[in-house]
Amino acid sequence: MSFPIALQPLVNSHVEQASLQDLVRRINEERGAFRNVTEDKLKDEIAKDALNPVDDTIDVEEEDAPQNLEKRRKEVFAARNEMLQFIGQAQNEALTALDFVSLLLTKEVPRADSSLSPFLKTTVPKGTLDFDRSDVSRATKIQDDTAKAAAAGWSLSSLNASADKLLGAAQRLEKEMEKETKYWDQILSVSEKGWSTRRMPREPHTVGVWFGFAEAGSLFTARGLAAFRPNASGDIMLDQGLSAGARTIRVQIVEDGQVVPMSKLAMLSSGDEDLEEVIRHARDSLFDEELFHEMTREARTLASWGVAVRNDAIRIPIYKLGKAFNPDSSPKHEVVIELVSTVHHDISINADIRRADVIVLALRLLLVNVYQHRFQKRSQPPRPLTDQPLSTPTYEILQPIINYLNHTNCSSSLVKTIAATQKLLRLSGLSSSPPQTRFTLDSVMPESFRGSEAFSLVEYLKAPLKSVISFRWSETKQYEIVIESHLSAPVFGSIFELRSTPDSKTSSINFHSAVDLEQHLLTLAQKAVADHIATSIPGSTIDRSTASILLASSTEQPARRVEVTLQHNRLGLTRRDGSSSAQVLGLWTIKGSSSSKTAVELVQKMIDEET
Repeated sequence: MSFPIALQPLVNSHVEQASLQDLVRRINEERGAFRNVTEDKLKDEIAKDALNPVDDTIDVEEEDAPQNLEKRRKEVFAARNEMLQFIGQAQNEALTALDFVSLLLTKEVPRADSSLSPFLKTTVPKGTLDFDRSDVSRATKIQDDTAKAAAAGWSLSSLNASADKLLGAAQRLEKEMEKETKYWDQILSVSEKGWSTRRMPREPHTVGVWFGFAEAGSLFTARGLAAFRPNASGDIMLDQGLSAGARTIRVQIVEDGQVVPMSKLAMLSSGDEDLEEVIRHARDSLFDEELFHEMTREARTLASWGVAVRNDAIRIPIYKLGKAFNPDSSPKHEVVIELVSTVHHDISINADIRRADVIVLALRLLLVNVYQHRFQKRSQPPRPLTDQPLSTPTYEILQPIINYLNHTNCSSSLVKTIAATQKLLRLSGLSSSPPQTRFTLDSVMPESFRGSEAFSLVEYLKAPLKSVISFRWSETKQYEIVIESHLSAPVFGSIFELRSTPDSKTSSINFHSAVDLEQHLLTLAQKAVADHIATSIPGSTIDRSTASILLASSTEQPARRVEVTLQHNRLGLTRRDGSSSAQVLGLWTIKGSSSSKTAVELVQKMIDEET
């Protein structure tokens, strides 16, 4: 039976197909060279092979079966691969040993690097390894005991150090667990109170809180999300990025250069504030910052109303009656709106802060109304796409406040003028009623806002304002002043209507200036005094063009005239003759009068003295 594994390559049975180069190579390998191949030698080898034939057949009968041939082929290839693997391992170990010896010899013989592998030449410098001869000495028993004791000591010291490190790690882990528990308890507390907690967009492993507003402007939407950062003790700090700290709106009402009332500021505590309180202050601060931003944008469009932005403050002038807007002069009465910090800010508490707080509340409600309109606009179908960029609209926040301030200023000024005039009339003897003011808001509340008192109030505030002042100079004449203030065209201000009902007839006169109306009221009061005197003294007539009384005269007496003069705080009676100079009969002021007699009594006294 032949050897099962062929160590030589398989012989190609198709010799005739071999190339001449292959035949020459095989002859050189088998015979050495062509000079050693002769015809006689070849004949002798053929004769020897004929005498001693070699049986190359396989004695196993099952070898002829196709499945056995396939099995034997697999076994042969498996054995061959295993043999090649062993040969490769042996070659690798031999080359590794060669590299080791060569590298070791490079310390003494640098030329030994010729047998190094290329990889080792480029990675390891020459002479890296060195060798030396050492004498092995026998240790004594004492030395062995000392070595064992030292080894035991080192082992014990290492065990103690390991135990200390484990205890320290356990303590640190316990502290970290306490901090982590405290951190998540605070986050859970904030979340249970209704605040929206979420992952930070660029820091997925960090939790943050959303305290902004969905309808805020593009500059303030991203600032409504702040990250929770734990400090050394585990407490949460609100990381608002580059925010300048908590700020709030402050309103000051300046009269004659002095701050009369000032709105209250929400102050942060010294550092013991709760996390929810910090979040709430951050939300309020962001809201007030956007409010001041929108008011600043709107103030640039209200220069014709005298509104200016100076020194980071919005200044709204409040001009009295008769004082027109002058850009070169500073008004004595104005409303100053500022965005101030609530931390380390010097605040002087003023008792009269109701007016300023009302203005602050109205401004915030107007910004909430802007949010509501943005939401309604976003809920509607979008506009068609165009190439034109969309402009950011300017919202009406300051205009309703300005309109309300001017409206109430005109109303209160007219009421003061009428009250002062009626006091003078009562001192002079006329019976007049005090003015009665009725404030109404002419607007129709939209269906979408019904059911919400806050939004209804804002819509009313943005609607035209209307006030009615009722009064009478005498028992027969009733007057009403209707003041209407509009924000839209064509008025852009206040219009005044004076209604009178004398003798069951109603007449009205329109005025576009409060100064003209005030002057007309003084003229009516002056004529009312003249009518009262003329009707009380027989034989006298009234000159309505000059509001004077013409007394009855004879041939011996010249014509006598009594003039009624009325100003804001003074009522006077003056006698004027044709040739003589003027004679003051009576003078009444707000503080009192020169005589206790009425105007009719003074005129009658003058007539009696002359007769």
